[in-house]
Amino acid sequence: MINKIDNNINKNIFTIIIPVYNDEKRIDRCLNSLLTQNKYNFDVIIVNDGSIDNTSTHILKYIDKNSDKLNIKYINKKINAGVSKARNDALELVKTKYVFFLDSDDYINNETTEIYEELINKQNLDLYSFNYNVVYSDITKNCIYKSKYNSDKCFASDEYINELLMQKNGIYAHCCTKLYKNEIIQKNNIRFESDISFMEDLIFNLKFAMLSKNIIHINNSLYNYVQSDNSLSKSNNEKMIFNFKIVSDKVYELLQEKNNIKKHIYEYESMYNRLVILAIIAVIKSDVSNDIKQKRIDNIFIIFDVKNKIKILEDNYYFKEKFKNITEIIKSYTYKLNDLITFLNG
Repeated sequence: MINKIDNNINKNIFTIIIPVYNDEKRIDRCLNSLLTQNKYNFDVIIVNDGSIDNTSTHILKYIDKNSDKLNIKYINKKINAGVSKARNDALELVKTKYVFFLDSDDYINNETTEIYEELINKQNLDLYSFNYNVVYSDITKNCIYKSKYNSDKCFASDEYINELLMQKNGIYAHCCTKLYKNEIIQKNNIRFESDISFMEDLIFNLKFAMLSKNIIHINNSLYNYVQSDNSLSKSNNEKMIFNFKIVSDKVYELLQEKNNIKKHIYEYESMYNRLVILAIIAVIKSDVSNDIKQKRIDNIFIIFDVKNKIKILEDNYYFKEKFKNITEIIKSYTYKLNDLITFLNG
């Protein structure tokens, strides 16, 4: 069901898409960050993805109170279908020139939309990328994830694809740290992959970057990513392992489809290596017995065909620079779980 609240003629520049599922404790802070913006130059599309808590009550109260200030569309879904489907449903309704995504547990700075408008008026590019703040319950841990570039940096399409795959220069694939030209999304039917539940942002961003002619990374942090103990990024389960492999396969297929695989093979292999490590770390951090962890790590080696790809692992950035000694552990394939735990935590 779509509840639509429109204010007169839409002259807004961009749309903010907010998918939400069972987030009654944090959705208010997210939505209130829209009210504190210096400029109301945006539409809002909220997608309640089948929440079974009081999320819907919070949203409806917010809409009732603020529909005179903000142009809000509300999609209230009865069945949970996942964040990718929620974002895709919202994309069908976007009519503005640009679009960006805001997760329900996060929030934006007061000046975010004002700065976005200034950038668009100044340059009118296809894709804007930004740094972001990481916010913890323990404020002493708060930090800024920023690029290694000292100032704003422009990219050609191929350059930015390499940045997304390598992620070594502080430019990450999070869709919430991007501002997208909607025309490119709609004309090319770019959507999120609904059959994966982790790293769906990467596939979306690669599709978009391949069709972008001018991209810039802005050396400014306008988005606040709230890290909590139950954040999706901290979910560690067996499903994640298979998801990582699906992601690597989808990326390869996408690059091959666009005849880009040779051009980006080194960067693809870097991403592949990173996914192997992330899968191992996910298992090590999971709340299961060591015997089960050992079996799951063995499974990772089989799924990712690690033994036959050891040369790739040795020669690439993530193992040369970040995991210098792990290739010896992998080569032997007779590692002890405790050795891996010590190594990756150390």
